[in-house]
Amino acid sequence: MSDDAGWRGNGDWKDILAIVCGHGGISGCMKIMLKLSEDYYQARMADQITFNSQRVIDFIRWRPPSVNLAKLNMDGTCKGGNIAGSGGIIRGSDGECIGGFAIFIADCSAFVAELWGVLEGLSYARRIEI
Repeated sequence: MSDDAGWRGNGDWKDILAIVCGHGGISGCMKIMLKLSEDYYQARMADQITFNSQRVIDFIRWRPPSVNLAKLNMDGTCKGGNIAGSGGIIRGSDGECIGGFAIFIADCSAFVAELWGVLEGLSYARRIEI
C-alpha cells in the first residue's frame, strides 16, 4: 500500500499489518484481509451499478386537470429567515386562469411559507366556489 492507494496513516503499512496479524495470528489476519477485499469488491460493484443505471428524462411542464376540474399551483418562499411570502394560481382544464393570490408572511421558514400557501390557496378556491 503506497500513498497512491490512499494510505494516510502514521507509520509504515507493513508494520501495522504485522501488528494486526500478530494479535490475531495468521487466521485472524486472513479474516481481516478477506473482509477488506469483500468490502472493496462490494464498493466497486455499487460504483458500477451507479454508472450503468439508465437515466429517464421527463420534461417538467404544467399538465391540465381533467375536464370540469381546476388545479391549484402554489409556491412559498423565504429569504433570510425574516421575509417570506406565498402565491399561487388556479387554472381550469383548458388552461384558463380562474384566479390567483399572493400573501406576505413575515419571519418564518420556507416550510411554514409553503404551508401558508397551501392554506391560503385552498381557502381562496373555496371562497371563489370552484
